[in-house]
Amino acid sequence: MTSAEMLTGERVARDIADILETPASELDYAAKVSDVGLDSLTLITLVEEWRAVKPDLNFQELMAKETLGEWIDAVTDSAPKI
Repeated sequence: MTSAEMLTGERVARDIADILETPASELDYAAKVSDVGLDSLTLITLVEEWRAVKPDLNFQELMAKETLGEWIDAVTDSAPKI
C-alpha cells in the first residue's frame, strides 16, 4: 500500500482477507478477531501498513476492538456495511 492510497472499508477488508488467505466477500464483520485467527503479531503487521496512510492509528485502541467490523470502523472512521 502506498501513502497515496486511501484506507477504505473495502481496502481494510481486503488486507485482512489477504492475511487470512480468504476472499474478502467471506469475511464475517461480526466475528470476533480471535475467532478468525488474527492475533497481536498479525495486527502489528497490518497496523504498520495502515500507518503509511493513517499515521495516528493507535495500536492499543485497535487491540481493544473485538470484531472485524469494529477494526474496520476504527481504521476507516466509518462503519462497515454488513
